Amino acid sequence: MEQNELDNLLYRHEMSLKGGIRSGESVTLDLSNVNLDGCLIKNRPMLNGLDLSNSNLEMARIENCNLNGVSFQHARCQGIRITSTYLNGADFSYSEMRNAQINGCNQDTSRHKATTPVNFRQADLTRAQMHMSNFDGATFEGAHMEQTYWRFVSVNHANLNDANLSRCETMHVNMEDSTCIGLIGRQAQFKGLSLDRSNLTDSDLSMSSFDDGGAGPAFSFSSLSEVTLTGSNLHGTSFHNCSFRNSTLGAYTEDKRLSNVRATHAYFSGCAFDNVTAESTRFDYARFTDCSLLQTIFLHASFKGAVLDSCYSLIPGNTFPHSAYMETDHAGTTISTLWGKWNKDFNRTLGIWGEQNFYSALLDIATLYKINDVLKRVGQKGRVEFGASNKLKWVDYGPDRLFNPHEHGKSTEGRIYKSMIQGYMPNKDYKMAQSDVITPNNIDTFSVGNILYAICWLRCKKVDDY
Repeated sequence: MEQNELDNLLYRHEMSLKGGIRSGESVTLDLSNVNLDGCLIKNRPMLNGLDLSNSNLEMARIENCNLNGVSFQHARCQGIRITSTYLNGADFSYSEMRNAQINGCNQDTSRHKATTPVNFRQADLTRAQMHMSNFDGATFEGAHMEQTYWRFVSVNHANLNDANLSRCETMHVNMEDSTCIGLIGRQAQFKGLSLDRSNLTDSDLSMSSFDDGGAGPAFSFSSLSEVTLTGSNLHGTSFHNCSFRNSTLGAYTEDKRLSNVRATHAYFSGCAFDNVTAESTRFDYARFTDCSLLQTIFLHASFKGAVLDSCYSLIPGNTFPHSAYMETDHAGTTISTLWGKWNKDFNRTLGIWGEQNFYSALLDIATLYKINDVLKRVGQKGRVEFGASNKLKWVDYGPDRLFNPHEHGKSTEGRIYKSMIQGYMPNKDYKMAQSDVITPNNIDTFSVGNILYAICWLRCKKVDDY
């Protein structure tokens, strides 16, 4: 179609729309399956009812228009340029928009009827460029957005379920309060990306890099449950009140072909890592504050210089096998001095001790030999053994009496219960407490640090407390 013919049709359609508003009639313009490649649609504030589905709009330009009520379904829009245009109400679902450019576009919120956000469901936006535009509330469900470039863009309250953002690059993008279940974002460069309060459950962000770009935390109050972050670079990224439950933060491979997660200098505050697997992940100089690490597995991980502050970290089921732990960041601090501080905050203490090999021992799976070796190295009297009834207890600790929750004589004094590892009192009922004991059959479910914390709890408890 020639440009003049298109201009005349759009003009008559606009006049009909104005008349239709007065008469209450519905006005449409069917340009579906029409060849409009290279056309220009400019300064059109009223295009409602325009049907461009299945049309050829390759290299077309749309400038200063209102696309509310316009259908681009299944249209061929490769290389299309949309500038300074209102997008709400437009339907680009299933359209081909490779190498498209969307610049300075917005959602018209000035009109009470303009409530439907733009729809890019299943659209192909590969290598598209989005610049200084507003996509709040938009639907990108299942859209192909590989190698897209996003700069100064808002995608709040949007639907990005099952969208593919692999190898994309963002710069100062807000994607807050959005639903991103099953989102794929492999090998992406997420710079200045804010994902506050968004749901990324079952997403795959592996091999990607996160950089706050000076824009603040990337994640706050977000759900990252069952997310795969294998090989991602989270250096310096902040996570506030996020859930990583059942996620994979890395994978260990003998041939090293799969890169490890790098979370160096990252900051995790109030985050849940329950049932997380973090293999070969680097948490060097990271800080964990008020985090939950229930049933977390850190295998071949590195925690050099890291700090765990008030975390639920040394509890049953939490394992750190073969992990290198923190080096000191407080000169002159000694292990023996800090032993006396365990009763105040054992987890905080972990973050400021020196001697890396000592940490490896703390985080190993518990055995009598390993526990007693650490006790000896910190200069603590006593040792652990299995008593006559095959229950773990602390013995040879000195002349002072220990707190004993049960009146069964000397035989139960020094006995270590699982509840002590969590800082709780064992059950008063001796028979009920038998399900709380540690035996040769279950000691390997705890770390050395678990048992040492229980000893610390027992040592600091007053004899007459209950």
